[in-house]
Amino acid sequence: MTTNNKTGYKYDEEDDIYMPDTIWQELRFIFFMLNYICKNPEKQEKELKNLRRQIAIYLFWMKNK
Repeated sequence: MTTNNKTGYKYDEEDDIYMPDTIWQELRFIFFMLNYICKNPEKQEKELKNLRRQIAIYLFWMKNK
């Protein structure tokens, strides 16, 4: 697992999941992804699925932290 110092996200290379440290970073990521989905409608289904997975994993991670 590596951390990008510029964004503060922890990136797990095996799962392609961003693990932000705070709820604000998670909200920023969600808005970024929603913006990306709006600009790329051809990838909408895949990215919405990934976004739902991201939110579920983040909530689980925060609950068990």
